[in-house]
Amino acid sequence: MERNEYLEKFKIDVVKQYLQGRKKNEICEEYGIAKSTMWGWICKYTNLVKKH
Repeated sequence: MERNEYLEKFKIDVVKQYLQGRKKNEICEEYGIAKSTMWGWICKYTNLVKKH
């Protein structure tokens, strides 16, 4: 993505992929996301994703 801001839906979709077993490095490389950024999303959205 070109902007520094990501839509919340995109963040949740990325976390879902991680929780479904995809490797974090693979996801970060595919979408151009820093590992630290993704880790923050995982911490923030895991409980939300697991509830649905």
